[in-house]
Amino acid sequence: MKRATILITCLLLAGCDGSDPTTDAGAPPPDAATPDGGDDAGPPRCGGVVCGADEACVREVCLATCGADLSGWDAALAPELTPVHVFCRAADAFGTSVEGTTTTILDVTASPTATGTDLSLAAWNADPASAPSPTTIATASVTHDASTFLFAGGYVLAGAGGYAFGYTLSDMSFTGAVLFATSAGDVTATDATGNFDVAPTADGFLVNGLGLEGAGASGQAVYHLAPSGPTAAQIVTGIGSSSGSVAITADYALVGGLDDAYVGHVYSVPRAALDAAIAGGAPIATPFEESGAGGRPIGSAFALVNDWIVEPRYDETFAQVALLAHPIEEWSESAGLTVGASFDLTTGPSFTSALQAAEGRALLRFGGGLLLVE
Repeated sequence: MKRATILITCLLLAGCDGSDPTTDAGAPPPDAATPDGGDDAGPPRCGGVVCGADEACVREVCLATCGADLSGWDAALAPELTPVHVFCRAADAFGTSVEGTTTTILDVTASPTATGTDLSLAAWNADPASAPSPTTIATASVTHDASTFLFAGGYVLAGAGGYAFGYTLSDMSFTGAVLFATSAGDVTATDATGNFDVAPTADGFLVNGLGLEGAGASGQAVYHLAPSGPTAAQIVTGIGSSSGSVAITADYALVGGLDDAYVGHVYSVPRAALDAAIAGGAPIATPFEESGAGGRPIGSAFALVNDWIVEPRYDETFAQVALLAHPIEEWSESAGLTVGASFDLTTGPSFTSALQAAEGRALLRFGGGLLLVE
């Protein structure tokens, strides 16, 4: 701005004294309207640099577009979020494993075949200094007819000395399985009807779904799967008629479920009670129902990210309008969670879910990959 002002002032002064600025200086002055003094059509500067051909400027940060339209991102992101980096990677499911300052991305891709679908589990380091370089851990083939669709589970995670991922088919029974892969690539499938989400325990996984092979009981519940056994048991009941998310912390577990009216709910279970049920105790039948500020139910499809319960919000046409964050302020066994005023982490349909990253950061999923924010 200062440079442009000086140039304009000089031109005005030169015009007043009768001199010709295009001849006295030997050449026309550089174009003051562009930061680099070049052509108006040149790339704009972003945070002091010029973005590349496949990048867009969002809040003074050059971000890879991954083929997506980033023009609405500035308005979509909460004001307190700062974009850091975009990882271009297409996958059907994403998860993270965080150790110290390192975030490892786990992902699953589904590829149709003549007899069904192949699933591929891969891992890569979320390093802003380099592009994703996935390493395949394991593959699995699922046989189904051409009229049936396979939906990769919304989860992929490390635990029990290996990795868990899964799928559900579009048949009337919601046939599906939780797949456990070792680091050597061996895969074991456990039938899990309507499995929606999985969380790690000390020796296995919590599975939120309609059933689990070997559990001895069925219906919407949280089950425990110990791959080394293998053993399975029903752990938490009374959480509705359709499955939702599950997350576990040092003090409690959060469990989602849909009621018969398709209204989502989130329940909490003290960790001590959960561990007792996993160890062989009776299933927990009366989990504590949580709610957002003002008593509003929290959606059953959620993620636990940076002490926020993050859920997608939809309008009456089922179009996503936001990722809503409920800040967790306190937990007690007698009263459950104290949740602060919710806020929009993102608005609009650009970002569909959130994942935990190292150092208090988060990853936001979009059509072309993952956006790292802080």
